[in-house]
Amino acid sequence: MNNTTLSLLFVFVFGTAGLLTAQDFFLPLSTSSPSALESYQKASHLSSNVRMGPARQEIDKALAADPDFFMGYAYAIQVLASDEEKPGMIDKALAIDPKGFTKAEKIMRRYLMDLKKDPEAMPTEMTEALIKAYPDTPEAYEWAYLHAAYTEKDLDAAFKYARQMTTLAPDFAPVHNNLGYFHMQRKEMDQAKASFEKYIALAPDEANAYDSMGEFYLNNGDYDASAKYYGMAAERGMPGAAEKAQEAVAKKTGTSGGQTDASLERNIQHVRTVWDKIINEGKIAEINSGNFASDIVMVGATEDVRGIDNFRDYYQNFVTGFSAVTFTVEDIFGQGDKLVKHWRFRGTHTGDFFGVPATGNEVDLEGVTLMQMRDGKIAREQDFMDNMLFSQQLGLLSNPNNATLVQRIYDAFSDGDIPTVLAALDDKVVWKEAEGNELADGNPYIGPDAVLQGVFARLGAQHEYFKLKDIKVRPMVDNQVLATLRYDAKLKENGMEIDAQAAHLWTIKNGKVIAFQQYVDTRQLAEKAAKK
Repeated sequence: MNNTTLSLLFVFVFGTAGLLTAQDFFLPLSTSSPSALESYQKASHLSSNVRMGPARQEIDKALAADPDFFMGYAYAIQVLASDEEKPGMIDKALAIDPKGFTKAEKIMRRYLMDLKKDPEAMPTEMTEALIKAYPDTPEAYEWAYLHAAYTEKDLDAAFKYARQMTTLAPDFAPVHNNLGYFHMQRKEMDQAKASFEKYIALAPDEANAYDSMGEFYLNNGDYDASAKYYGMAAERGMPGAAEKAQEAVAKKTGTSGGQTDASLERNIQHVRTVWDKIINEGKIAEINSGNFASDIVMVGATEDVRGIDNFRDYYQNFVTGFSAVTFTVEDIFGQGDKLVKHWRFRGTHTGDFFGVPATGNEVDLEGVTLMQMRDGKIAREQDFMDNMLFSQQLGLLSNPNNATLVQRIYDAFSDGDIPTVLAALDDKVVWKEAEGNELADGNPYIGPDAVLQGVFARLGAQHEYFKLKDIKVRPMVDNQVLATLRYDAKLKENGMEIDAQAAHLWTIKNGKVIAFQQYVDTRQLAEKAAKK
């Protein structure tokens, strides 16, 4: 997507192998809330890849965690807020006591004061000051090139700052996206293509990377490639990408996307009917020479599936591997014998699926299929879907959101927000305290209410305070998360203080905790409780 149609986009790069830490990449900020800082950085990552809705949710979380988080407001004002929201947010930001602000925040504050006086104020002075104060910090150049390109409309300055940023953070994916568009504006098409290819290589799971490449090919008249990349963007959830794929197909044939003919309508109806019978009704025999070309090809990432028999065997895995299946064609369009199908597949994994035994997990996936018809039959298909998400839903890969869920549970516990902790637990959660721990007498605790009464209520009754500290959350395989931490507590009965090492193993399914296992220095707990 061309970022000229958006507000400024900001990004994070820590976590990329061998590159930078968050501290190296971001300008220094004054918030004392780790959760606010984490949400700010997540918002930056999401918005850089044009996932603006989730980005706004994260920045709202940051401001909820720290209502005096100045940079959270500054970010929202320039990136995510509507024009109607901006004046009120500027007032809130400027009302925060600047004592303790970092130099970067003080520079940004002066710019917000200018915006309060003049909503059209240019940020040139601010970005120059940031670069002067932080010449080795990539985020300073990010602010500079985005403002130069999309606020000041100074392509040369934007190009210069973006190139400088690549020397500090060469594996920072979104800067290559912007460079691709800068090269296109300069009519440097070979360099533009190379930049977009770099973006895809560094961020292969981001829909915007494929959307940008689709736009590149569309502008250069390669409509087949454009439709392909827009399809890949659509299958990763990019809004409007499916319609852009239709536009590319229409441009190739020289017709508008709204024009149809009888043959096209027959092809569309044939596809809808056949796949409804195969997937929803389980009629695998519909994969036959009457509905598919005898030399049907399904293009795969590593190996193609060729011929009706092999094609039928492939889809047999979906028919027998899932129950309670719903397959819907969300949209389908095309020109001539070429079709683009946007679909959604939902079901429960209750049978063998390509050798993977039933897990009972629910899956909900969307994807795009590029199709070629021949003589009214399906002759070629190429699916684009988020295979990583599919594997996560099946439980073959751990969901990256699991660690975030566990961290939020700890944050809520630290804030005394037990309802939020309980809300994160599955209705049938299996909770086990460490063997030898006094609270293990009720093992296993089944369900949130049992955990509340058997664990949390007893902790509150027995301790003057019970805190968690030095928490480190580590995602594991099989949708498990391991946390190491220490208990900082004081017993009411004898006044003994506890400083005990502990570990928690969490198991997550469908965004809920289904199992918890505690490991703790039970000897220390017993000795402290026994003292008079």
